[in-house]
Amino acid sequence: MPTNVQKQALRELWLLRKMQPQQPEYSSSHAYLELLADLPWQKASEEKELDLRAAEERLNTDHYGLVKVKQRIMKYLAVLKLKPDARVPVLLFVGPPGVGKTSLASSIAAALDRKFVRISLSCVEDKAVIRGHQRSDIGSLPGRLIEGLKRVGVCNPVMLLDDIDKTGSDVALALLEVLDPEQNKTFKDHYLNVPFDLSKVIFIATANSMHHFPPPLLERMEVIELPRYTPEEKLSIAMRHLIPRVLDQHGLTSEFIKIPEAMVKLVIQRYTREDGVRDLERKLAAAVEVAKVEMEVNGHEISTSPVLVVDEAMLEKVLRAMWENVLRHHSFDDKEIAEVVSCPGVSLGLVWTSFGAEVQLVEAIEMVGKGNLLLTGQLGDVIKESARLALTWVSAKVADINLLEGRDIHIHLPPLGVPKDGPSLGVALVTSLISLFSKKKVRCDTAMIGGMAPSGLLIPVGGVKDMILTTYHCGIKRVIVPERNLEDIVKLPSAILDSMEILPAKTVEDVLEKAFERGCPNLTNFAIPPFDLQSRIRRSQ
Repeated sequence: MPTNVQKQALRELWLLRKMQPQQPEYSSSHAYLELLADLPWQKASEEKELDLRAAEERLNTDHYGLVKVKQRIMKYLAVLKLKPDARVPVLLFVGPPGVGKTSLASSIAAALDRKFVRISLSCVEDKAVIRGHQRSDIGSLPGRLIEGLKRVGVCNPVMLLDDIDKTGSDVALALLEVLDPEQNKTFKDHYLNVPFDLSKVIFIATANSMHHFPPPLLERMEVIELPRYTPEEKLSIAMRHLIPRVLDQHGLTSEFIKIPEAMVKLVIQRYTREDGVRDLERKLAAAVEVAKVEMEVNGHEISTSPVLVVDEAMLEKVLRAMWENVLRHHSFDDKEIAEVVSCPGVSLGLVWTSFGAEVQLVEAIEMVGKGNLLLTGQLGDVIKESARLALTWVSAKVADINLLEGRDIHIHLPPLGVPKDGPSLGVALVTSLISLFSKKKVRCDTAMIGGMAPSGLLIPVGGVKDMILTTYHCGIKRVIVPERNLEDIVKLPSAILDSMEILPAKTVEDVLEKAFERGCPNLTNFAIPPFDLQSRIRRSQ
């Protein structure tokens, strides 16, 4: 221990010796001394010369694709090789669940030959989780950072701060000191009550979204975005990594059970539409489990039985069993979207949810009312403001007609149970209202992205790359995007760009021209609302 810490420990020991074991303070003082004795004040992992070639091979073995992400990690490791005590930035991996953020951090720890500790910060609101409780509090404990260091037993591990975007504002403020190299040399946990040097720890953070990230915390990090996997990447990951791992977990090898590539494609296209590969791995594991039971039912010994090929009939049996028991799978059908968009008042947009980018139906209907705008679908403040702005823009374009006289407009964004927010639905909301008032259908093969200004100019939004990948997953091959977002689209794989029609737009009128089959409806030729017409007839009589 450092000298000042040792003085504190000896003083606490002197007080402990004066206590009786029956006193309530005895166990608390004893636990505090044990923590001081167990913490790795000076003990560190042995520093070895970093082999960059071996580190690159490990990254390529553990992770498929992610070329630019790996290149940035290799630059990060090269700096540490040249100067081990360099003040490297805190890496922040941003991407949807299941794309390999945690495993990348683990690979960095393995490349550096350091111990790895993961600290989960999901839904944490109390800053005591970081800074610990006061010892005078009942049930007081040290913070998770100190507990993690005690667990790994070294003062220089790679520490992963997982789901850092889901923390409360108090926790974010507490992390400012942790991640600042000028301050973390003397980090003071409230329970520990003595400074601890965190400057030797390599911090890495993960997040699913940047929408609600505290700006002061973001300044201390270098953001590395991980895109969602394409179906082709999922197929390669499944054949190279997931299937061998699932077979190994069941004590099998490819000599006994074989899952053809065509069956994996079927699972990806019809039964998984996630950004990562977690759900895909669960469904493959279920297929292997049913195949294993099938072998046992037929009386085959695992060690001597012939190769069992998982065919489509067995796959349907697997998925039916999953529905009846736990997973309750849903079969995705691209025709569903076309059926829903086949009526006026419905458009396709893209929105950010807690699960990442999602294709979002925007449904607008009209009813007899008093000119109110109703919004449902567990919407955030930004979407609500976008809906009001969309109605204002449409009303301004047809100033000679009161569109809301005698009727209410109800805009719904299904499903109800998923929170949604972000500015990317602005143009989809306008298109839905134009479709409702003009009684013209929006093209069912077209999705649209972008915010809007009152003047009608399109505003670029973030996350366009992931949004277009989402539409590709859902079988939508025609996407309207803001002209100022074209530079983000260049980063997409060429195979996806070649198979999709990306339509840039500068104004809302450009979007409407491309969203309807026969171009933009005549905005000055809306029919008088039937509710308004009936009320006028009654008044005249």
